Amino acid sequence: MRTKKNLIHDLTNVWMVAAMLAFSSGAAFAQAPTDPEHNFEFLWKTYDANYALFKAKHIDWQALYNIYRPQVTPKTTADELFAIISRMLGHLNDNHIQFRSKTPERIFSAGYLWDLMGNGGMAKFIGLMGRRPVSEKYFKTPLKETGNAFFAYGWIDDRIGYFHFKGFMDLQISAKAIDEIMAEFKDADAIVVDVRRNGGGDDRVGKLIADRFADKKRLYMTTQDRNGPKHDDFDPKRHFFAEPGGPIQFTKTVILLTNRLSVSAAENFTLAMRILPHVTVVGDFTSGCFADMRPFKLPNGWDASYSMNLFLDQNGMCWEGVGVPPDIKVRCDYDEAVSEKDPTLETAISLIRSGKLSLQDERENERATQSLASLFERDIASDGIEKATANFNERRADDPKGIYYLDFYEMSALAEKLFAENTFELGKTVLALISQCFPGTATTYGLLARACMKQNKKTEALQALEKTIALKEKKYSPQSRQFNDYMIETLIKEYLAGGIGALDRQYLGLKGKYPLLVTERLLNSLGYLFLGIKLTQPAIEVLDLNVKKFPQSANVYDSLGEAYMNAGDKEHAIENYEKSLTLNPQNTNAAEKIKELRTK
Repeated sequence: MRTKKNLIHDLTNVWMVAAMLAFSSGAAFAQAPTDPEHNFEFLWKTYDANYALFKAKHIDWQALYNIYRPQVTPKTTADELFAIISRMLGHLNDNHIQFRSKTPERIFSAGYLWDLMGNGGMAKFIGLMGRRPVSEKYFKTPLKETGNAFFAYGWIDDRIGYFHFKGFMDLQISAKAIDEIMAEFKDADAIVVDVRRNGGGDDRVGKLIADRFADKKRLYMTTQDRNGPKHDDFDPKRHFFAEPGGPIQFTKTVILLTNRLSVSAAENFTLAMRILPHVTVVGDFTSGCFADMRPFKLPNGWDASYSMNLFLDQNGMCWEGVGVPPDIKVRCDYDEAVSEKDPTLETAISLIRSGKLSLQDERENERATQSLASLFERDIASDGIEKATANFNERRADDPKGIYYLDFYEMSALAEKLFAENTFELGKTVLALISQCFPGTATTYGLLARACMKQNKKTEALQALEKTIALKEKKYSPQSRQFNDYMIETLIKEYLAGGIGALDRQYLGLKGKYPLLVTERLLNSLGYLFLGIKLTQPAIEVLDLNVKKFPQSANVYDSLGEAYMNAGDKEHAIENYEKSLTLNPQNTNAAEKIKELRTK
């Protein structure tokens, strides 16, 4: 069965992410000795190789090691070790850092929310987030819920609309819900948007909603993934813009309500809204955790997570550990009950009714809003690749007004699109430009290798793999999250050079070196990579090898069943889905696929 490669940003809230995702990843690692020194070193090195915010927060991670490492000895008890690690992580001031042991149950979070919840902990937080932040007394009629009850909206009076939403979840459901709300309030004089008690989720939903309020295209955020051994090693920036979208744009007065329970994706949404001149942010600072969280497991079975990327606002400011500041601060409490008096909402209503609320000053200088990648794609279609390349280089070299921006990910998406359209040479030209503009980026060669494999260009694929492997071998330690991709690419190289036997020998070598990292998920991921580029037979060989190595795993049979189904081999697909269902009677996917295949 296919598993998610990366966490979607937070899902519901940082606590529930920890409960549902970060702590469900235990199958990926075998139990190892519980030596306290080894476990401390493992955690410290994992953060050292992956945590994205040391520089942004001016944290000397080595200095913290020097303080806390001497406190751990071979005689340190589990309770003592948990306490020592918690104290060390606490200095990072990061809500996305979760640390937990199951037996006995212990949990620690390193950020402001943990301090705010006090002894109430997770139960108090979930109780708070489960209630809307405002009393019904402020509305003409009861709020109407929509979008699977994530959204609630209604009229404060005849001219002021209000809506609150609990999180940023399903993209399609959210789009339908926000368009319903915007249609309701299209003739309002003002709208109050409330993201208090919002636990975050998918940042794409935040952009989608902000686009309904945008007057023009404006940069509001960039992100970069940590990608190397140095604390300031990052991938190229990914650019995020708020721009007019959807059937209706509301550009009259908007008040955005925030507080410390506006978490993660709610904070990135605040970055998008606050750049709009007709939006005023009222309330308190947001929670102060923006990045995506990544789970991992210590050798002794304890679970932890770290922030894997750097989020900056349109001016390059990082608000991690601080939170986005409001334009107008309102003191508030975070009692579990919903108070009959809401000073934040009342301030928003007074501001609107005063009629004196002016536009916010522009929070940005003139920013580049024209994508070189989009213009390049347009020029390829209209003028051909040579002219398009010349235009690209000219715009990049001569841009005195700063109107163009270049996004690595947009260029990579264009290359993949061209490869998918079987315009192989055009795709290679785009990759050559990416390599020129972003030298030393290993993923470029990985893209080329996959495209070459799809075209059955084995020699070129091997050359591209050698380049990406050489770059990653220098950059990534076994503690790096990218190390899994490195291992997969070494397996692909061996498969192309010598078939499944050579791949198996490489797998066994990796298993001997990195027993905690080489699990059924490694070959499962490789099998799905092959399926993704339509190399069904290699996928079957790899997933069949995984079955032989992990014959008691329901998941490996499920994956092999899917590969056979893609190949049109109904008999073997059913056989493997049945084996998966025998091992795991709760596998509804296998049951559904068996039913589907038998009715064909």
